[in-house]
Amino acid sequence: MNLRTFGVRLLVVAALLLGMMPAQALFAQDDGMAMPGEVVAEGLNGPMGILIDPNGDIWVVDSGLGGGEEVDGMDFSGQPVTIQYGPTARIVKISAADGV
Repeated sequence: MNLRTFGVRLLVVAALLLGMMPAQALFAQDDGMAMPGEVVAEGLNGPMGILIDPNGDIWVVDSGLGGGEEVDGMDFSGQPVTIQYGPTARIVKISAADGV
């Protein structure tokens, strides 16, 4: 690699690193700092994904609670636990017509 190529690569890496610095400061927040907004959905168990369609409707993939089937298992420390499984995942539509 010649000196010119090395210099260009070094400048690109430096620019990328400097560009990341303001982004990190953007995400820093004090504990308890409230952000503006409103709750548009409650009762979700474990939202895993969100999509906003062209009509403005919000679709949320909710992971569910595990269902009514049970099996005995162990946790990471080796302690016995009861594991629930079943088809309780769902897709929830929050309609733009509701004023969201």
